[in-house]
Order: sequence, then C-alpha cells, then structure tokens
Amino acid sequence: MTNSYASLYPKAPGVILSPAWELSGGSLYRRVGHGWTGVPDDANPNATSSNGTGSAIFRLHTRQSAFGDVVVSLVLRVNGLISTARTPRPPGTACTSGCAIRAMPRSTR
Repeated sequence: MTNSYASLYPKAPGVILSPAWELSGGSLYRRVGHGWTGVPDDANPNATSSNGTGSAIFRLHTRQSAFGDVVVSLVLRVNGLISTARTPRPPGTACTSGCAIRAMPRSTR
C-alpha cells in the first residue's frame, strides 16, 4: 500500500502513495484484506520496499484529521519477535503498541 519512502519522497519515480495512510517508519502491505508490515528489518526502504521493509520501527498515520467522536479498535497479531541493530531487544521486552491522539482547537474542527 505504501511505505516511509513515499512520505519522504512523494514525487519520486515508482513511489506508491496511499490516499488513506502515511508512514513515518516501515512499510504497509495489503495481504488477504488486512494490513501487514512485512518481515520487520531495519532497512531504509526504497520506493517498492524491495530492499527491505524498515518495519522494525513502524509508525502509521491517517491522512484524515476531521473525525469528531471515534472509537479506535486494533487487532495486533504478533507472528514473532525480532531484534535489529537499531532495535535491540531489552530483557523482558515483548511488543509495544500505542495510539496517539492529537486534540485540535475547536476553531479548526
């Protein structure tokens, strides 16, 4: 669907931009109707992620920002844990996920 390279170089040849998603870290693929990061590694992905996914650090953002009241749901399937030079696994660490919500002033809603 897209990757962090597309966010950095949106006009580069071969870039795949998603109308819904923007990544500041990693790659996002569509696989059997679901989002998938690919096999995590610490590469800096190129336009097609053919050199790696960069998904050891995965940061996904929506392009939309005018939501009003919402319910956020996430199903996270962990197929395994990895460590890389950029993301060494500290003792006792498994997997982390989070949701950041930025409040907008009422005048911009």
